[in-house]
Amino acid sequence: MSLQNLSIKRKLTLITMLTSSIALILSAASFLIYDLISFRHLLSQDLITQAEIIGYNSAGAMEFKDEPAATATLSALTAKEDIVAAVLYSRDGKMFAHYFRGNKTLPTLLPSRLQKKGYLFEGGYLEVFHDVTLNGEHLGTLFLQSDMRQWSVRAKRYASILAIFVLISGLLALLVSSKLQGLISRPILRLEDTMRMVSANKNYGVRAVKSYDDEIGRLIDGFNTMLSEIQQRDIALQSTNGELKTRTQELEQEIKKYFNVSRRRKNCSTQNTRPRKPIGPRAHFLQI
Repeated sequence: MSLQNLSIKRKLTLITMLTSSIALILSAASFLIYDLISFRHLLSQDLITQAEIIGYNSAGAMEFKDEPAATATLSALTAKEDIVAAVLYSRDGKMFAHYFRGNKTLPTLLPSRLQKKGYLFEGGYLEVFHDVTLNGEHLGTLFLQSDMRQWSVRAKRYASILAIFVLISGLLALLVSSKLQGLISRPILRLEDTMRMVSANKNYGVRAVKSYDDEIGRLIDGFNTMLSEIQQRDIALQSTNGELKTRTQELEQEIKKYFNVSRRRKNCSTQNTRPRKPIGPRAHFLQI
């Protein structure tokens, strides 16, 4: 069944549902996108702060070439489950100390070359480069890599919450729209019932009930006015038919009278024109 052939009640409900659902989905999607963008920026700032702390604590170890101390400093990142790798590079770009989550081997996602100080998103990871300095002297570079686990968990959680919210809101919108659509559909359906009654019974004295003074109310007024005009014309037509019938009967009676009079006159004329019998000899003799 096409949309054009649906009843007006279903059309109103469907239009209300589509409008409210699209508005809810756009609002929820906008909120989710804004929150995820803000949270990603917050994660990047948090990782930069951690890089500054680790770099400050590792400066002494790099100055004195104390690799075990630098490794121990990096191992403190075990408490951060989203940290995948942490590497200290010396001035010449060589790896000085490292930490890999779960004591894994050297990841293949480590940068091929060192970047400038800052952060970037690469292959689903958040990477931060931070200069390690001591008394203004550049000692090396710290590299931190996060798998953005918190961002992924937050995105899934918020998406689920918003989906449930949209579903519940849609059900409430369906309930409300099914009740409120009667404000528009009920007068139209009553008008349709009146139209069918007039068409079936040819009774132009029926009138549609007006409920509101809006466009539908003016439509009902126009329909009732049309019925009044048709009723007046029907009454005038019936009156004319009655007069015509009466006049026809009078004419028929006059025609019958005319034919009767004509028949009588014809009979009398026929009698007057009959031949007389001749007078015999006896009668002629008596006459003399």
